[in-house]
Order: sequence, then structure tokens, then C-alpha cells
Amino acid sequence: MKTNITLRPATPADLDAIASIYASLWCTRMMRSGMEAEARLCSRFISSALALRSPQAMVAVNDGGLVVGTCLAGVAGQTNEAWRADYERLLAEATERAKTADENLEGSLFGDIRELATADAFIASGNA
Repeated sequence: MKTNITLRPATPADLDAIASIYASLWCTRMMRSGMEAEARLCSRFISSALALRSPQAMVAVNDGGLVVGTCLAGVAGQTNEAWRADYERLLAEATERAKTADENLEGSLFGDIRELATADAFIASGNA
């Protein structure tokens, strides 16, 4: 049976589906060690941060409407403001959780964010 896949713009309503994909790729260790809540927070926070930076956020959807893939192509200096509220809410939640997190969890929550900030600073510097 052939399944058709279509692309459409991602919306904040897709956050949990996008985060589930992220978690299956990057949060498996947390999930295996019983840290499901932390994996969910991490995957939702990072997914919202990437979507906020992605002016052309897209999802791949199967015939049944299930999100089976995503493309969050960050562009320095550009934002997709539809994701701002989720990002701000999850940033506050992640910041609070990081206060009692070990080094690994803190790195999972904020490592990508620090890398994005470093890339933005480098691009803004104009250094060829």
C-alpha cells in the first residue's frame, strides 16, 4: 500500500509532533533512564526554538494527517513569530528546571541554544 506524503507549513499546533520526532533522535538516553518529563521538556523547548528561527518551517504529513517529518531551516536574524509564545513559555520552564538539573540535563536543555547564539554572533560580526 502506497502512502502519500504532503508538505505543509508547520504551525504551533504541530509542536508536540515535531518534538516527538526530535525526542526520538536526540532524547533517547533520557527516555531510557526514566526521565520522560525531562525529555519532553527538552524536545519541546528545542523544537520551539528551532521553529522560531525558521521562517519556512514545514512538516511532512501522511495520508492520515500524521506528522512524519519536519524541516526547520534556521535563518540567522529571521524569526517565525507564530512560535514566539511557545518558545517564551518553554524557555521559562526550561530555565526553572535547569536550576536543579545536573550538567547533562542542563546541556541537553541549553547546549543547542548556546550554539545558535554563537552562530548568530559570528554571522553578525561580519567576519568572513
